[in-house]
Amino acid sequence: MDIIKIKKAPKVEDKRFDVSLYHNYTIDFVNTLNDKNLNIFFNNLPSLRVEGVYQDEMNLPYASGEYNPWLNKIKYNKLKLKESIMHELLHSASRIKTEDRCFVGFMQTLPNEYCIGVGLNEGYTALLDDRYFLDYSEHKKEQVNQIYPCSKYICNILDYLIGKDKMEEYYFNADLLSLYKELASYSSYNKAYKFLMNFDNYFMESDTKEIPNMIKVINEYDDIILFLSECFMTKFRQIYNNKELTKDEYNKCLLFVKHIMNTPLEYFKVIKSRKLSIFYNKLLNKVNNKSKVK
Repeated sequence: MDIIKIKKAPKVEDKRFDVSLYHNYTIDFVNTLNDKNLNIFFNNLPSLRVEGVYQDEMNLPYASGEYNPWLNKIKYNKLKLKESIMHELLHSASRIKTEDRCFVGFMQTLPNEYCIGVGLNEGYTALLDDRYFLDYSEHKKEQVNQIYPCSKYICNILDYLIGKDKMEEYYFNADLLSLYKELASYSSYNKAYKFLMNFDNYFMESDTKEIPNMIKVINEYDDIILFLSECFMTKFRQIYNNKELTKDEYNKCLLFVKHIMNTPLEYFKVIKSRKLSIFYNKLLNKVNNKSKVK
């Protein structure tokens, strides 16, 4: 995969206008997210095209909705409008197009279709869709555990690490760069970039294929969870060194990291990852050794 330099998204014009003459789903979208920064959405809305098609006309056979950021166009299964439309509107609400790049939430894509952040972006968009629009359709409630469950789990972990409000701010400003820098502050730029690529590889293998290579999926997932666990430990250590945590609280934080490691593995119903177990045991030994904790 080609390396794509992560860039800063340009600012868009402050814009907001009455949407009462638009489709009901647009009104519902704006009313629900009224307290969010929707400048990007209002800049995109006048040119947004929405088309209902039959399932066999979708580019992806498993998808009930698709968004083309270069054309600012949504296609949806005309039998599943309410199940899909809010997810696609979230893409439009976080899309900034320049001559050589589209910034969409946590994804950056080039005209040649090379991109970075597609896994993170789809997972976080699905998480936001669940968070704000789960009641928009009865079928959405029924399908909530079927739509990118592990990608949403990873993004939920990121919400804990970075903070929900800050994550949403980054998303609605198409600001992958700031998130990337913050993740690098807990690890390194190389590791943070590898995390994004691992997430992309995991997503493309597990969430876009009917029969994924489970060995590959599990290996990618291991690396993703290992990176996030290391970020948490760095953050907890920084807080501990600032004397904002007691030793007991620090140990409880360590148990939280263990929970993060084990939960997705239960989803896959596979033998506990040796790689993550070794990492956890090292941390446990480290935190119990007073000479190692300053």
